[in-house]
Amino acid sequence: MKSNYLSIAALFVSLIYTQTAFAASLSSYEAVDAAFLTSINTVEVRIDDQVSGGCLPRPQQLKHIVRANLTEDGFLVVEEGRESDARIEISALGYRTKAGCVVHIRTDVAFYTLGFVPESEFVKVGTSGVINTELNVGERLLTGSNMQSRLDKVVMLHAKQLNLEITRGKLYILKGVRDKNLYIAP
Repeated sequence: MKSNYLSIAALFVSLIYTQTAFAASLSSYEAVDAAFLTSINTVEVRIDDQVSGGCLPRPQQLKHIVRANLTEDGFLVVEEGRESDARIEISALGYRTKAGCVVHIRTDVAFYTLGFVPESEFVKVGTSGVINTELNVGERLLTGSNMQSRLDKVVMLHAKQLNLEITRGKLYILKGVRDKNLYIAP
């Protein structure tokens, strides 16, 4: 039981100190972040279900909700293990208590980017490497009952948030191109 309290305390602390990649406005974004987001067309959706006590009876339903929302928004959603531009990772961690359920849900978008090392004492300057990048779409700690339907709503909001951030990224880049009077060939 003591480990359950420690888990909740760790979740609480992580929620307080987690920095979220998605801001209310793209003004805090670097152009590179926006460019990475706008390159996402094909996605893979994964679920990491670590919920016990019957608090999440249908974890695959969360995956199906995100898939349906992303497909509706124009993304090509592929099966796990297939080639994609990014993967959406839904992580659920929780358990049953005497008062109901406690579940922390988190949705991230992860993708690989090619990075160049401009300066380093460890590798040759100009060396390139593949970097795994993860951006947090959203997360929430829920307590109480009726957890499945509440988590369904949370992941639907996360899918819509991701689409909104990608759209904002595209607008941010277009504004930058327009402001600099750059021409992009069709």
